[in-house]
Amino acid sequence: MATEAQAIMLAGESRRIPDKPFAGFRGRELMLHGYDILNGIFPNILIVCNKKIEPRIKELIPESPIIFEDLNIGPLGGILEGMKNLNSEYVFVTACDMPFLNPEVIEFLCREAEKDGAVPLNSENLPEPLHAVYRREKVLELSDLCLEGGKVTNLIERMNPKLIPAAKIKEYDSNLMTFKNINNLEDLEDEP
Repeated sequence: MATEAQAIMLAGESRRIPDKPFAGFRGRELMLHGYDILNGIFPNILIVCNKKIEPRIKELIPESPIIFEDLNIGPLGGILEGMKNLNSEYVFVTACDMPFLNPEVIEFLCREAEKDGAVPLNSENLPEPLHAVYRREKVLELSDLCLEGGKVTNLIERMNPKLIPAAKIKEYDSNLMTFKNINNLEDLEDEP
């Protein structure tokens, strides 16, 4: 890897799936699928969650540092709090509901990170903000945006990351499964 990046996994609440990080998926808790992939790539994985589920995550993954955030502004709050607690130049950010993370894609994004990071684009040419590498210092510089309740895509618009076209990601993951997240109970039964 060109950079010694660290990773943040966001674990929030879901209105559609109760206790989403702990929902059963293919015989184990949903968040463990992505966590295990990250654990094979990064020396440091920080889990950012809300205080309500922190004890359950500590029980599930006792070896990982966990912090909670209570900004109540969605994933952007988790990203900001996570960046405050890490020290690498670049940080890969993902969510706990992405069980098909592809290590080759993640390593590629880390190698491609320049300026303010590397953000992949999906097949609709839209950014995948919760499967991206961000320059920690730039996120902290823009923290006022976070506190105003902006969206992660607003953060990206104010940054200068390298945008990676879907075609480049498909070289490593032809079906772009790495971007697939679990959004509803039906998805928990989905087979790729």
